[in-house]
Amino acid sequence: MKIKKVTEGIYLLPLGNVNAYLLSIQNGLVLIDTGVKGSGAKIIQAVQSLGYTAGDITTILLTHLLQQRRIHMKRKALMLLVLFIMLAGCSSSGYQADTFSIKDIAFQKVNNENEQVSYGMKREEVEKVLGDGADEMMNYTFYDNGVNVFYRDGKLVAFYLGEKCL
Repeated sequence: MKIKKVTEGIYLLPLGNVNAYLLSIQNGLVLIDTGVKGSGAKIIQAVQSLGYTAGDITTILLTHLLQQRRIHMKRKALMLLVLFIMLAGCSSSGYQADTFSIKDIAFQKVNNENEQVSYGMKREEVEKVLGDGADEMMNYTFYDNGVNVFYRDGKLVAFYLGEKCL
């Protein structure tokens, strides 16, 4: 890795698609960002090439978490896909605007179209189709098949189809 001296005591560490920075301060080093998974050895090597040891790093500052950004982008892409499918489904020749109902906000199992989950269903009805879920935060329930459901007053009001569903 080619370390670039930005100015006295500040070094740029190129880590592929991302960069990290080292700042030399009075009581050690500050590492700004840690790069992607597997960057640790490169960072240690850079620290050592500047005459320091890994123990000289006293502070690590993260400007953002790449995993959070990846998850956020995947969710956005999935939401756009769902919107596209809804719009494409609604544009078929037999569609009439006044026939859209709450039951149209639903999904069904691929291998059994009689097993359907839709907006407004009671939790007990949903779990007959999806099985038992694990409550992990507030009113969200996570199911083993990748479906995440938000319940309000015991009824389904929102759902998210995770990667396992695709």
